[in-house]
Amino acid sequence: MVEVCAAYLNRLEELHRDLNRVLEGLPAEALNWSPGPELNSLAVLAAHTAGSERYWIGDVIARDDSRRDRDAEFRTQAASAAELMARLEATLAHSRNVLGQLTLSSLDEKRTGPRDQREVTVAWALLHALEHVAVHLGHMQLMRDMWQAQSPPDIDQIRLVLQQFQDGYTRRDVTHLDEFMQLFIDEGLEVIGTNGVKPGVAEWYIDKTDARELVKGDWEFWGDLRLDVEGAHIQMRDEVAWLATSATVSMTIRAEENFPSYLQRIKDVIDQTGPSAEIKLLDILRGGSNTLYEFLRGEQFVWPLRFTAVLVRQADGWRFQQMQFSFPTTRFPDERIVT
Repeated sequence: MVEVCAAYLNRLEELHRDLNRVLEGLPAEALNWSPGPELNSLAVLAAHTAGSERYWIGDVIARDDSRRDRDAEFRTQAASAAELMARLEATLAHSRNVLGQLTLSSLDEKRTGPRDQREVTVAWALLHALEHVAVHLGHMQLMRDMWQAQSPPDIDQIRLVLQQFQDGYTRRDVTHLDEFMQLFIDEGLEVIGTNGVKPGVAEWYIDKTDARELVKGDWEFWGDLRLDVEGAHIQMRDEVAWLATSATVSMTIRAEENFPSYLQRIKDVIDQTGPSAEIKLLDILRGGSNTLYEFLRGEQFVWPLRFTAVLVRQADGWRFQQMQFSFPTTRFPDERIVT
């Protein structure tokens, strides 16, 4: 490659690296956002930048028809930053190939633009293409700044998702359960309830369908969950965030309803065929004394809870991938493995 073209390519590659820096890490919402009807989104600007570079260096200079649809560039909607970056990379690869075939004498050659039949030199077309990429890079940098100025930082977005989770547990409206489950990712979800012992057993759910049943059961039968949303400790790195916060679960349990229920449990323990009479008696005494002790303290139960979660950034925002509810234990844990 002749020296002038190598220098040109070096500058073009620098501009493309800056284009990628503008796009990377942004959700689809940011890519397709525009502050007004007369202003182009980042997706449109990226598509148009790629289309223009391909036209001037490919269609005009190399006479390699790209069948460009310029109007379609301004209707671009992107699903991800990776999609736009791939488009720009394909354009750069084509430009790199064309530049490798030019000679010094090529720069003075005339070319006719297929769109408007305008006659220009190869040197002029190269300069115009580079200028066009640089100008739209500036536009894209401004657009990203405008998006970030009106959009809450990532930590605030994650806290908003946590608040939406709390709102669902506050309303407990099972008719909106499917809408609520959109806060979770579709694949690879893991939700551990307070009774979870190991994956796939009890309240340790490893798919979205089962996790939905946990939430449904909580809304129908569990107490009033209150997360400390504002006090949540949130950290993140790249596309992953994790949080921990304290919470409470409150519910009223009437003694006159619970005592008959426990008497029935005593009957069930007595009817068991496996344990010895001594073990049955100890089970009954332990449960009975604990029941009497707790109701001596009142019928309003407020249990402290720990809530932890991992979220991942997806095209439509932050979503839960893993979460765990756990009660603090200051005495012997409820579950024990006896060998």
